[in-house]
Amino acid sequence: MTTRPQLPIPLPLLLLDGVGALLFALGAVGHFGSIALLTQLLPQVPHVDLVAMVFGALLMAAAMAGIIRASLRRARALREGQPPPVAPPQPGLARSADRLRERR
Repeated sequence: MTTRPQLPIPLPLLLLDGVGALLFALGAVGHFGSIALLTQLLPQVPHVDLVAMVFGALLMAAAMAGIIRASLRRARALREGQPPPVAPPQPGLARSADRLRERR
């Protein structure tokens, strides 16, 4: 059985960072631009654009802290000569990758 190369950054942290960036971008476009998408979706929340920007920034900060921690852990393992830590398998992704290999 062949081993797949692992991402150096855990996928859930990348997704969290992406969601935070999207939320921040929607808030920034609504606040500084002319598109008020969030204001139309959530009219009952005052200053929803600023709330989205702050919440998006907090999500990105949490993701960055996790990414830095994972990178430091991986670098420490490589310095000590151990194999890098392996993340637990993600069943949905593994199955879809296997299906793609079977189709080829």
